[in-house]
Amino acid sequence: MEKRREALFELYGLIEQTIRRYQRPEVLCPRTDSTSWSLQCDALLLGSLLKSATTLGIMPVPTPPYGDVSFDEIANRLYSLDVKAICDSISRTYINGQLPKPAHGLKVVIRDRIESLEERLSGLDIQDFKKNGKSIRPVVGV
Repeated sequence: MEKRREALFELYGLIEQTIRRYQRPEVLCPRTDSTSWSLQCDALLLGSLLKSATTLGIMPVPTPPYGDVSFDEIANRLYSLDVKAICDSISRTYINGQLPKPAHGLKVVIRDRIESLEERLSGLDIQDFKKNGKSIRPVVGV
């Protein structure tokens, strides 16, 4: 039961930490052509993250031990986050010669963190953390 709580703490913590990072005054969008677009990009990413996380029941974060929610449920909700950045479509620009990853790589970070947690939990009986023993691989690409 403690490992479940720790795994959920890390999943929820990822979203909380990301939100806090984007709430700080410094701009995180790496584009260099316009500080105005960079600021707006961060604002859109933060707003879409907050709205999506709230809609999916990830925010506000419940208090531990997190009720009867499973690792799979939260992981699937995280995979389902609809996060957008201005650099994704409204004002696309090349950064260091390449188009940036969607949502500046946030979905990749989420996927990697979930996979890392799954690996750490695999030495345990992972079925204790999952409902119905189903795998939680994302259906849609990042």
